[in-house]
Amino acid sequence: MGLIRSFTLGFKSLYHRNLRNDEIEEELRVFLEDSIDDKMRHGMNREDAMRAARAEIGSVTAVQQKVWSASWESSAQMLWHDLIYTFRRLARTPGVVFAVVLSIGLGIAANATIFSLVSKFVLAPAPVGDSH
Repeated sequence: MGLIRSFTLGFKSLYHRNLRNDEIEEELRVFLEDSIDDKMRHGMNREDAMRAARAEIGSVTAVQQKVWSASWESSAQMLWHDLIYTFRRLARTPGVVFAVVLSIGLGIAANATIFSLVSKFVLAPAPVGDSH
């Protein structure tokens, strides 16, 4: 059940990235407040505790990027962006695309033909009658 929930939440976060960032910001705010309170319990004044806690956490944007890059959704999003970029670049050079597709097609056809001939003449059993 955990895997299905993870994928469901992952797909939701792909379409609602701002919502995911808001959740991360809320978690960081709560963590920051807890860290400040903890430092104040250990004898720091509020201003020094805030400074130390912020230095400990770092930038909110950096934390959001780390959280986002640690999930599988970032890989899916990068793949999607790479595919879009690839198709845009290919659309700019249709002649090259045609040449590449034609070369790959001819290569596949040649390999299939050679394999068929090798299969028929080399790998097939010899037409020998019953030796009994």
